[in-house]
Parts: sequence; C-alpha cells; structure tokens
Amino acid sequence: MDMSVCSNPTLVLDGTAASEPIAVSTPTMTSNVRCIPSYPLAMAQPGTALRLASYTCGRNVQRRLIDQGLTVGVALNVMCNDSYDPMIIEVRGIRIGFGKGLAHKVMVAEARV
Repeated sequence: MDMSVCSNPTLVLDGTAASEPIAVSTPTMTSNVRCIPSYPLAMAQPGTALRLASYTCGRNVQRRLIDQGLTVGVALNVMCNDSYDPMIIEVRGIRIGFGKGLAHKVMVAEARV
C-alpha cells in the first residue's frame, strides 16, 4: 500500500478543522487487476447481452436466485424491460420474470465479446 500524506485541513468529529498532516493509505493498482463497471439489472435495455456480476440482496433471496440458475458470471439476455411490467430475462435458455425491486438488487455487467 502506498502511504501518502494529505496536508489539506480536514474536519474532526467536533466540527473544528485539524491543520496537521494526516497519513492516508491509498491502494495501488496492479496491472493484472481490471475494474469492470456493473449496474442494476433494472437499468438494462432490452436486447442487451449481460453477465451477472453480484447480488445486493439477502441470503435467502440469493439462494432462490442460485436455485433458478442465476449464478455469478452466468450470461443473460434482457428480453423485456417496460416501465410498469415485470422484467423478463433469458438465462440458460429459460425465461424468468423479475419485479423491479428484485431487479435493482441484481448487479450486472456488459458481456465480454
């Protein structure tokens, strides 16, 4: 980790400014690490090829999604994403409907070509 010194005044808990430098730890990026942006499934456009990146829901919901074949890294296609209707995706040749609430808790990324 790279230890750099931040000399900007910062606020402490009581609201006063601290003027002495603070050592701040910043992680260094290695060449083999790549950040792939992800976003909620609810924001995906119809016809988009995606892959499942992560979940932001509870353990029981994660188990239900895994039982339906939605594991991290699986390829999926958005079939329908209307404003008021449930979202329909295709995973492993099967179509699954999602409510908007659950679709906001499933994080996806663009599929690699």
